[in-house]
Amino acid sequence: MTHSASIEESRDQAFKSIGRNLTNFQMMESMLKFVVTNATFSSAASEAQENLKLHARKVRATSLGKLVEAFPKSLNGQVDDPPDGAQLPWISFSVSSTALPPEMLRELRSALRRIVRDRNHLVHHMLAEFDHSSIEAWNTLNAELSEQCRRTMEVFGRVKVLATTIHNARQAIAANAQAIAEVVLQEASPK
Repeated sequence: MTHSASIEESRDQAFKSIGRNLTNFQMMESMLKFVVTNATFSSAASEAQENLKLHARKVRATSLGKLVEAFPKSLNGQVDDPPDGAQLPWISFSVSSTALPPEMLRELRSALRRIVRDRNHLVHHMLAEFDHSSIEAWNTLNAELSEQCRRTMEVFGRVKVLATTIHNARQAIAANAQAIAEVVLQEASPK
């Protein structure tokens, strides 16, 4: 194998790894947007769909770095109370991280911040900081991209469990909305 062919193969592998890592970062960002949008919600029932759409639109425009900072706050389990004198049915949904050890949340937040740094390094600096004519540089880049992927997927798996839990809980509520409403109405009826 010639030196040129070897560099070409290593470069092609790096380009595939760059595409993989960028895709993984986008999947992570999408998953965080889902969690931040859906972990805590409170609204008048008649306005719930529109309010959720507005919140999702706002979160959709949020950068990965800001999502990482909003992520733990979205898991605080606190929802807005109905305004004084509200006559409308009020719905609330929240996920609370209070059962998790605080060090676990700190570690997850730290890992998410590392993901942001990794993404920014890949997008803004990584390819400009090495010798494109060196097989050793391409091999080092491939090793760095593989490690970056490993870190990202480990954290992605943890966030995905949370997002799946939120999704399943919301699906269960939606599937049983009629029964829930009947119980609430029975409890609210004058006796």
